[in-house]
Amino acid sequence: MKLVEMRASGLPLEYVLGFTMFCGLRIEVERGVFVPRQRTEFLVQQARALTHNGDVVVDLCCGSGAVGAAIVTDLNKILLHSVDIDPVAVHCSSRNLADIGGHVYRGDSCWISDQNSEG
Repeated sequence: MKLVEMRASGLPLEYVLGFTMFCGLRIEVERGVFVPRQRTEFLVQQARALTHNGDVVVDLCCGSGAVGAAIVTDLNKILLHSVDIDPVAVHCSSRNLADIGGHVYRGDSCWISDQNSEG
């Protein structure tokens, strides 16, 4: 009965269930990260068209990691780096990318500058 009460109180269904479907993938979500929207699948389609095997993809402000997960699933020979400043998002993204591949980092856009200066 608790699930019904959570939903009746206005909590989005995806948070009640703990997941949503995005680009054919089951993406875990939790309070504190945005639920990936169906309209964002267009962005994934555009990224897939521009991405080739061997490319490096950086998913900034990755949230649940849904966009990066969808790209890496379609093109499994890319190097994915997902970054978010929020610890809830990093945790959620890490769970979603654990079996798919990719690296998840907690940080901000300065992370890219740090990576470039180390190389």
